[in-house]
Amino acid sequence: MFKPYKEIKPFDKRKRPEFIYPDGTKHTGEILDEIELEHIAGKKIYKYLIQKIKWYRENISMEFRFCYYYNDLNDPKNDWIFGQYALTLTPEEFNLFLEKMKEKGWI
Repeated sequence: MFKPYKEIKPFDKRKRPEFIYPDGTKHTGEILDEIELEHIAGKKIYKYLIQKIKWYRENISMEFRFCYYYNDLNDPKNDWIFGQYALTLTPEEFNLFLEKMKEKGWI
């Protein structure tokens, strides 16, 4: 079985999300809630997340972020590492994806 590993911090104890545009402009947000699934692949454990984020910027107030953390059990530090890239969608964009998935018979 796996060696013991640290639990991922609750979302309200983690660093606030930050969105950086190509021009360097930054916006911060707040994670309001999240859904987590655990996936084990070899010696790595992944936490796949969908987060409901309130952004502090003018044109978009709330989005869903699809992201992940992973823990490499071969690493002696045993730390959770945030995946470098994360998809963010407005609720309208998310619903459009769901509609298109249904149209294609995926779900």
